[in-house]
Amino acid sequence: MGRGNCAQREAAYGQCSGESMSESEISSGEKPLLGETVVFAMGASISIYRVPDIIRDLRDAGASVLPVMSQNSQTLITKTTIQWAAENDVLDSLSGNMEHIKIFENEPGRKVLLICPATYDQIGKFASGVADGIIDTMFAYALGHGIRIVIVPAMHLDMYTNSIISQNIEKLRHAGVTIVYPIIEDGKAKIQGSEEIIDTIIRSGAKKSGKNILIISGRSELPIDPVRSITNRSSGITGIWISRWAFRSGFNKITVIGNASEHFPNYINLLSCFLNRDFYNKTIDELKNNHYDCVIVSAALSDYEYDASTKKIDSSRSLSLALKPAKKLKAIVKEQFRIPVVSFKLTHRDKDITAENDEIAVVNYIEDNVIGSQSGTYRYIVKGRDQGEDLMTKSSMAEKLIRIIQEEIER
Repeated sequence: MGRGNCAQREAAYGQCSGESMSESEISSGEKPLLGETVVFAMGASISIYRVPDIIRDLRDAGASVLPVMSQNSQTLITKTTIQWAAENDVLDSLSGNMEHIKIFENEPGRKVLLICPATYDQIGKFASGVADGIIDTMFAYALGHGIRIVIVPAMHLDMYTNSIISQNIEKLRHAGVTIVYPIIEDGKAKIQGSEEIIDTIIRSGAKKSGKNILIISGRSELPIDPVRSITNRSSGITGIWISRWAFRSGFNKITVIGNASEHFPNYINLLSCFLNRDFYNKTIDELKNNHYDCVIVSAALSDYEYDASTKKIDSSRSLSLALKPAKKLKAIVKEQFRIPVVSFKLTHRDKDITAENDEIAVVNYIEDNVIGSQSGTYRYIVKGRDQGEDLMTKSSMAEKLIRIIQEEIER
C-alpha cells in the first residue's frame, strides 16, 4: 500500500510507515534470498508484463536472476527489457553447449527454476513429458536432477478451471513441483504478487514441519455505543511478518485472526475482525474446530470490558466509563486448550517483566515503539530464560521467533 493511503491508515492504526512489506525488508538491508540463483523462465502469456518488476524484487531480496525466454514470449516483451531487469544476458536457445544442464551446475541446492508466467500449453507439456523447446527441456532436466521448481500459472479462467489442466497441475505437484496458485479475478487466473512468489521460493527450500500455527494480530475495538469505541493502536505489521516467516519456514496451516494496516499474503487463512469480543469468540471457535500446535498473541487486545450502550450516547453531557478488567485471551487459551502460547508484552523499560516457565514471550518497550514502524527493540524470554534484547526489524524479529517456536514444539 503506497503513501497515498497514509492518512487513512494513520487514522485507523496510528503512525504510518508509508512502506510496503517488500520495500521495508529491502531497505533494512535484509536479503532472504542472498546466495540463491533463480533461473527465471517466462512463458508467452500477456501477464509477462509483470515479469520485470518481479525480477527486480527478486534481486532486491538478494537473488541472482538468470533469465530464460521462449521465442513466443519475445513477441510480448523484448529481450532488452528482461536483460535490463535481470542485469544478465537472456538465454533463448539451446546448443551443443548443453545450456539446460550447465545452468544448474555449481551449487544446485542454491538454485531454483521459476516458471512465471506458466501457460496452459507449457503446463500440459511439463505434465506429459514433452520437451521440444528451451523451457520444456530445462524443466525436464531440473525435475530429474532434483532442482527445486516453482511454477506460477496464468491464463483465462475457463482454461484454468477445466479438468485437464487441474489434473496436470496435480500431477506436477505430486512430482514435487511447487505451485503458486493464481489470483482468480475478472474472469482470469492472474499471477500472484512478488511477495507470494518470493515467499514460496524461500519455502521451497525449507523442511515442511506439518505444524499448524494460529496468529492473533492487529488492533482491537471496545464499543461504548453503536458508533463509538475505545481502541488500542496497532498496525498489525508484526502479525504479517510472523505469518510470512511461518510460511517461509514450512508451517502447514497458518491462520490469522484480526487485521493489519497492510495486506496479508494470499496464502494466509485470514479471519478478519476488529471488535474485542470477536477476537475472543473467533479464537475459541477456531481452536475448538481445528488443531493447532501453537498460538501467537501479538494483537493489541483490550485489557478491559465494558457494557456498551445500545443507543448512541448524548454527546452534550459529560461521560464517565466504568471499565472492568478483562480476562486475558492467552489465559483462556492455556486453560481450555493447553496449547503453547506466545505472548507479546509492551511495557516501560523501568518495569521488570517475567514470563511463566511454560511461556514464550516477546517484550518490546513503549519508549522504543513507533506504531507502524518496521523495527524496534525486542527481548525474548523462553520458558523463564531471558535471551537478551536486540534492535532489529520486524522481519528479523519474526524470523527469530519462528525459529524459537520450531525448536520448542519439536522438543
